[in-house]
Amino acid sequence: MIKKHIRLFAVYGGIAATGLEWLALLFFYFREPQFFTGEHPLSYFATLPETKIVFSLCYLGAAISFWIFANHHLRDVYHTPIKVFAFSMFAFAGLALYPYDPTSSTSTTFHIILAQTTFGSFLAGMALMARYSEDARFKKMTYIAVILSTALLIALIFQPAASRFVLLLEAGAWFMFQLWTIWISRHAYVKMQNR
Repeated sequence: MIKKHIRLFAVYGGIAATGLEWLALLFFYFREPQFFTGEHPLSYFATLPETKIVFSLCYLGAAISFWIFANHHLRDVYHTPIKVFAFSMFAFAGLALYPYDPTSSTSTTFHIILAQTTFGSFLAGMALMARYSEDARFKKMTYIAVILSTALLIALIFQPAASRFVLLLEAGAWFMFQLWTIWISRHAYVKMQNR
């Protein structure tokens, strides 16, 4: 009975993950709009007492939702590297739960490692899915998302610390993942219906 409910949720898990990420972002914006000047990464909101709980809950929920989506829905339609996505979502959940302190170099370093790990492993999962797929459209859309996300991440890495583009580039790189997740949710659903 429980597995049936999980499988039903799994179809919409990718969209739920994206929705939770946007819920956190909108909450931060309405709560603390003065911090949306561009030089603070999204993770900065995990440091503020008034937004810390929402950040942690939404991002932890997004990690769990995406893992359920990948494990119980995507794998039925595509060759899905479940362990790679599980590792990525584990790092993503760590990002949400680890107490980030931008004034501590140790905390900042660990935070960057978690962020790059979740990002890199998610990119690897996408690339592996595309590599083993025989669906030309899926390959093309996935490789485009991988290339755009990587370009935005590289631009982010080379930004000065106080650049007004930090938030835009970080959000843009994740936005490519979110668009891909929404697209693949629909694409996988249609593919399952046509079986």
